[in-house]
Amino acid sequence: MELLVNAIAINSAYTTKILPPEKEGGLPRQVGNKTECGLLGFVLDLKQDYEPVRSLIPEEKLYKVYTFNSVRKSMSTVIKLPDGSFRMYSKGASEIVLKKCSRILNAAGEPRIFRPRDRDEMVKKVIEPMACDGLRTICVAFRDFPSSPEPDWDNENDILSDLTCICVVGIEDPVPEAIRKCQRAGITVRMVTGDNINTARAIAIKCGIIHPGEDFLCLEGKEFNRRIRNEKGEGIAGTDVAKEASDIILTDDNFSSIVKAVMWGRNVYDSISKFLQFQLTVNIVAVIVAFTGACITQDSPLKAVQMLWVNLIMDTFASLALATEPPTEALLLRKPYGRNKPLISRTMMKNILGHAVYQLTLIFTLLFVGEKMFKIDSGRNAPLHSPPSEHYTIIFNTFVMMQLFNEINARKIHGERNVFDGIFRNPIFCTIVLGTFAIQIVIVQFGGKPFSCSPLQLDQWMWCVFIGLGELVWGQVIATIPTSRLKFLKEAGRLTEKEEVPEEELNEDVEEIDHAERELRRGQILWFRGLNRIQTQIRVVKAFRSSLYEGLEKPESRTSIHNFMTHPEFRIEDSQPHIPLIDDTDLEEDPALKKNSSPPSSLNKNNSAIDSGINLTTDTSKSATSSSPGSPIHSLETSL
Repeated sequence: MELLVNAIAINSAYTTKILPPEKEGGLPRQVGNKTECGLLGFVLDLKQDYEPVRSLIPEEKLYKVYTFNSVRKSMSTVIKLPDGSFRMYSKGASEIVLKKCSRILNAAGEPRIFRPRDRDEMVKKVIEPMACDGLRTICVAFRDFPSSPEPDWDNENDILSDLTCICVVGIEDPVPEAIRKCQRAGITVRMVTGDNINTARAIAIKCGIIHPGEDFLCLEGKEFNRRIRNEKGEGIAGTDVAKEASDIILTDDNFSSIVKAVMWGRNVYDSISKFLQFQLTVNIVAVIVAFTGACITQDSPLKAVQMLWVNLIMDTFASLALATEPPTEALLLRKPYGRNKPLISRTMMKNILGHAVYQLTLIFTLLFVGEKMFKIDSGRNAPLHSPPSEHYTIIFNTFVMMQLFNEINARKIHGERNVFDGIFRNPIFCTIVLGTFAIQIVIVQFGGKPFSCSPLQLDQWMWCVFIGLGELVWGQVIATIPTSRLKFLKEAGRLTEKEEVPEEELNEDVEEIDHAERELRRGQILWFRGLNRIQTQIRVVKAFRSSLYEGLEKPESRTSIHNFMTHPEFRIEDSQPHIPLIDDTDLEEDPALKKNSSPPSSLNKNNSAIDSGINLTTDTSKSATSSSPGSPIHSLETSL
């Protein structure tokens, strides 16, 4: 028992711990690697404690640690015993570690020979039944080393051999409810694990990833690697490719994080849709009321300062209220949105237009017959600088009340009837609605001329609130109308779809390019770039030469390529290597040029191209033909 406790407590990350539950009666909290947490939990179930062992042998006293990796598939830790000898504890996949064991402890804790026949029997009677039940089998072993001579710890193959098996344990990964939630949410779940194929199949069946009798595929590592390698045998970097192709990367090793990520992603999408539904309704009503009222009554029922307050409600407060809705499990009860699904659905369009009709009907009713309903003076024909009227104040107050109660309707965008569901779980929403209502009372009763408001009576306030409450009733009426019957409604915010090209046509032109071919093409590109630069330089030289010809007074006197205006004292004698500026074709084009040009001064033996260099000399023998004796123009020949 002591050997088993030491092997588990020491040969694991010291950051892995089992903590008490946060609430009484709850499960212990696991911190660190889940496999090691399972082994430490096994120690606690044996009524043992691993903390005293770690306190006696702290992490800095560990002599050598062979960490776990996908190739080794085991972890080993070496400690130095008080007598100077060494002991190594090892744990890992049972099919790997058992092959390195030559002895095994019996029921009395004494080692005995562990022959290959015994290993096969343990695989058939212990490991395979555990694997078929969905258990991951871990073998725990140890080995003692003498103090002298000290082993070569770098020779890992010799160190991790001749082990003594302590036990084989089975670890069950609890079937996460998150998998079923993902499947209900329309998410396809696939599993990649380092367990053997029997364990993987059993876990997949138990988790509901695959179902007996269905058409499914289970691949072992060798077959999987063969399928992901190209013709050259080069593997594809799975982790890096997956990260580059992913929109969201989860940094922890918990499947439930996928559910949380999906919930938050859908919640953000729905929050944007809720805000759009509310904002578009307010915009439609406010614009139509302000424009139509100004055209008919020569004065807008909603004043400038009042519109600023409405915009404040519509933009800032509404965004905070509707965007702070916490995610709920109900978000996982529907299928995901399509890639090209519009942001404003037909249901949202029905809500926007339906509530806009209700608000416009009541606003215009109050505008034209409101003074008769409340028996007050009309504000339509009031002078320009007259005091604020109760008539227009009732219109403004009713408009704001309808927006407040429609904000509650905007919490649901999929046609749900219970708009109050979960409203008290969002204290920000409740605070904003109540705070807006309180500020509206202050503006109406005490705003006066700055807000173009006249104080209202209690019965007038009750009518304004009653009309606002009608938004909730009208919302139920709208939810009763089937969206499928409203064929005239259009969706908005759809992503522009790209023209799809059949995969067969793509495969005809696109071939797989290996690294060697890619390097060859890269070299060809560089070569073509170099040739292009040379051709560009040649064109520049030709252009420069032609510009010099245009500057000469007597074109018939040209007997060389370049003519320079120079004095006799500016004679140039240069015997440096030649620099090719033009090719031989230029000489063939001008016979006079070819006749008067001197032969090359040197040849490039290492290149078939013409040797580079320039030799400029003053041809005094032809000065009479090229220019008058007193002329400063001298002919300079360029030999190639």
